[in-house]
Amino acid sequence: MRFSEKTTQWVQLLALTVIHGIVDMPGGIFVVSLPFIQKEFGFGYAMGCLLLGIFNLICNWIQVLTGGWRATKDRPIFQYIGVVLCAALLAFGLVPRDSSAIFWLLALSVISGWGVALPHPEALRAIHRIGKISPSMTTGVFMVGGVTGFIIGSWLAPRLIAAHGLAGLYAFLPVYVIGAVLLLPMGIRLSVEPPKTDHPAVVGISSAGISFWPILCMTSLAGTSTAVLTWILPQKLHALGINTPTVPLFMLGGGIGSLLLGWAAGKLGELGIVTWGLLSATVLLIVYILLLGRPVSFYVLIAVGFVGFGTYPLMITAAKSIAGPGLGQRMGLMVGGVWGVANIIVMALGPVAQTYGLDGIVYGTPVGYLLAAIVGIYLMFRVKTRIKVPMDPDSIAMVEPVA
Repeated sequence: MRFSEKTTQWVQLLALTVIHGIVDMPGGIFVVSLPFIQKEFGFGYAMGCLLLGIFNLICNWIQVLTGGWRATKDRPIFQYIGVVLCAALLAFGLVPRDSSAIFWLLALSVISGWGVALPHPEALRAIHRIGKISPSMTTGVFMVGGVTGFIIGSWLAPRLIAAHGLAGLYAFLPVYVIGAVLLLPMGIRLSVEPPKTDHPAVVGISSAGISFWPILCMTSLAGTSTAVLTWILPQKLHALGINTPTVPLFMLGGGIGSLLLGWAAGKLGELGIVTWGLLSATVLLIVYILLLGRPVSFYVLIAVGFVGFGTYPLMITAAKSIAGPGLGQRMGLMVGGVWGVANIIVMALGPVAQTYGLDGIVYGTPVGYLLAAIVGIYLMFRVKTRIKVPMDPDSIAMVEPVA
């Protein structure tokens, strides 16, 4: 049976989305396992935060390093390598409980971090080649995969660890075996970098007077609030004796927001939705903090995720069609550089939490969303026309590989 080109592209998009979930799962596993790891190995907040921070830095800054690699190649080799390396995190249960533990934990974190990092810029090049589906929708669907993987990891990991210790993480191994072969029959190819010209063939956002760097700045500020929030909430609620899956709830809201806001952006444009979404996230997060620990607060947290993290794919979509560094480098910066900066800030806050407690950090989490919204308002004043990414991939500086 022959499928239409659009149906084939949907199948490819869904396969890439599943792989995105698999390679983002270690991030969810790590962040909620950290209180257990700290207790198991006798670490304080500072050491635990350092361990998580190094993992996240590798996950993200390696994407900046590798984003421009294989720019003229169209086969998704890094997808397969990444899935295999990701599984290193599952070996935490094998680490000896002695003075060498931190070195083994760091080594496994670095290997797994490389596995998380390698596939991301390449996968975004792959979905950039999909031309029969709206760019806002392809990015939104793809990001839902990452959110879903993060949710599954962050929901299952503490339950498995509570029942079986860190050895419970071995239960995730079949997922990585499946992921290693999933893309092989799909015929997925990557968008290839266009030749450099003095007048890049870009329309929409760049022609309206916006460069890549303010978008990157806005994304980094919002990402910092998200990174600090997803680190501090498990710590704070664990200290309060509250066992509620707050990180999965936040990410659930973000996944729903990715789809619905992506659909709306295809009709209304990205910048306005992102700006008002971040303003809403600021207000809702303040409300959540005031209600922290009450049952109703968890519904508010879902709403924070909807507008706070749900706008992130729209910023990636915007960055695809802006003149600046090469496509792979732009994607590496948007999905790696952003979270790299955010996690440096998380690492810096670990000693603060160790010395002064968690409350001040919790109260400061809305600041990044607010500053990002201010950048968005500034850009909206600069651009009086609606920003909308075009459907035709050839109009956003993408070229097909030569057979």
